Amino acid sequence: PCRTVKFLSFAHALPSARISNQALLERLRRRNADHVAHATTDAVCDVLAQQLDRAGAVTRFHAAPGERAFDFAVSAGRRALASAGVDASQIDLLLYVGVGRGLIEPAMANVFQHALGLVNATCFDIVDACASWLRGVDVARHMMASGACRRVLILNCEFNFHAYEPAFVPSADVMATMWAGYTVGEAATATVLSNEESNAPF
Repeated sequence: PCRTVKFLSFAHALPSARISNQALLERLRRRNADHVAHATTDAVCDVLAQQLDRAGAVTRFHAAPGERAFDFAVSAGRRALASAGVDASQIDLLLYVGVGRGLIEPAMANVFQHALGLVNATCFDIVDACASWLRGVDVARHMMASGACRRVLILNCEFNFHAYEPAFVPSADVMATMWAGYTVGEAATATVLSNEESNAPF
């Protein structure tokens, strides 16, 4: 039989502020007000509104004042463990795959390993932009196939909108290259995987 991966659970945690396209456009107008001519801002907002409509983006969630990214990541991790029916002590490996991070050294994985009580797990970070979660699944698969671990928790926490939002957007041409960032919301996700013997291919 082939060694395969079983997805035991997926979980997420969302912040409370539900942000509409209109709210983003109003925020952009306020931020541009002291830097860009009104007519230019109209053109900038027209580009953003058209692209959001084309992309199908309607709302996204952002952290409200007082909400911490850390808390959402811990919540998602606990939900995933509960949904999988796996105790924290049964996780052998934690992979933190978020681009967003509060620190670099030690790894963010160490912080969440402690917070989630993963007393028997080793852990490390994987950073590969939008491919980070998929890269984490592949690393988990190889480590489980080698016998190094049996159960893996993959944790992601992205609360980066305000960190990357520009102070103002000077022209419609600039907005045409960066509008996709305005589709992005904030959230934490968690995935629990295990290995098992199966005759099915991976």
